[in-house]
Amino acid sequence: MKRFLSVLDIVFIKLQEYIVIMTGIAICLLIAASAVMRYIFKLDFYGSEEYIMYTAFWLYFIGSALAAREDSHINADMIGSFAKSERVKRVFAVIRQAIGLIISVITTMWSFEYIMRSVRLGPTTAVLKAPLVVMQVPILISFALMDVYIVYHLIKAIGALREYTGGT
Repeated sequence: MKRFLSVLDIVFIKLQEYIVIMTGIAICLLIAASAVMRYIFKLDFYGSEEYIMYTAFWLYFIGSALAAREDSHINADMIGSFAKSERVKRVFAVIRQAIGLIISVITTMWSFEYIMRSVRLGPTTAVLKAPLVVMQVPILISFALMDVYIVYHLIKAIGALREYTGGT
């Protein structure tokens, strides 16, 4: 089972990295194409902003899930920086991960409700009339992945605290 989870983790990481790399390249190409068409050929790249927006959502949100996996996302861990005691640092690491998990689960539920509302109402973009739900899906995927990664980091932080306190 552990080997299966390890392989699954590698597949998810590679897929996320691929999405981030491809969407980053796509955004650069879309912006360059838009600039060339507008300023050199004096043509409008109809809907370029919407293409860029769709692509950017995938880039930003899948990138944020990768940051959560690496535990390198933005946080306000001032106590960990100023505390002298290793035990205090480990206790606050557990608290930080627990609070992060609560917030992430709530946000995951909100994003699910947001997508369900979009499915019901069917909003579209102004120019291309493309469904907005396609742009909103990476939000839910990102927060669901963050939930999993934060659970992992919480378990790891609890293990580090137990190890430090001698398993009590």
